[in-house]
Amino acid sequence: MKKFAVLGVALLPLMVMAVEREASWVIPDLMMLDADGDSIADQNDRCPTSALGSIVGSDGCALVVERAGRLQLNIRFDTDMAVIKPEYQPELARFAAAINAEDAVIELRGHADLRGSEVYNQALSERRAQAVFDALVADYGIEPGQLTVAGYSESQPLATGTGADQLALNRRVQADILDLNTGDQFETIKTRSN
Repeated sequence: MKKFAVLGVALLPLMVMAVEREASWVIPDLMMLDADGDSIADQNDRCPTSALGSIVGSDGCALVVERAGRLQLNIRFDTDMAVIKPEYQPELARFAAAINAEDAVIELRGHADLRGSEVYNQALSERRAQAVFDALVADYGIEPGQLTVAGYSESQPLATGTGADQLALNRRVQADILDLNTGDQFETIKTRSN
């Protein structure tokens, strides 16, 4: 019996360490809260009310981002719609002028929010991209060969969550520039060398 008592006393520190270590594995739910949806846990967020969709640093505060030489197209849509709102016509006009000036190939990427089935959202995202394609060709004289259309359904959200603001950010068409020689996607406008 003395052997077991001595063994128990000898193992007690190891048992306490095991319990302490296991307790450290548990992450309280409060540590993972992110009230403003910027992917920075509230406990580490110095700016807990940053604007939805803004680019933030590791401290949760908005970063000033300049995209030199880049003109991005970002058109948002109403729920279950593929109709371009009149407020986006100036943006389409600026983007069309940039396409003509740069002689670039553009991929129009349609997106949907998470409501609806994957099959339905895929078709909806393609209709949205096609609507922008049609407007650029018909209204702004862009050559159809300069544009490609792709639908990404809800697979590339800008914001997570089910709030109205988060869902609205994900119903969009954006444009990327493709290099004519390699077909690779670039962050900035690439021109064809003559």
